[in-house]
Amino acid sequence: MKRMRDARKRLRAEGILVLGHQDSDPETARRRGYPVPKKGEAISVPAKP
Repeated sequence: MKRMRDARKRLRAEGILVLGHQDSDPETARRRGYPVPKKGEAISVPAKP
């Protein structure tokens, strides 16, 4: 998932979060009212709620 990591860094600078299925990402998606990504999925959301 090297490309995902690169995308996260670049998009974060533009105000976009890329959330996946690991770490705190599912909880972040849930708290913000977005669908929780399943294994192998990712979603992009605004960095500021």
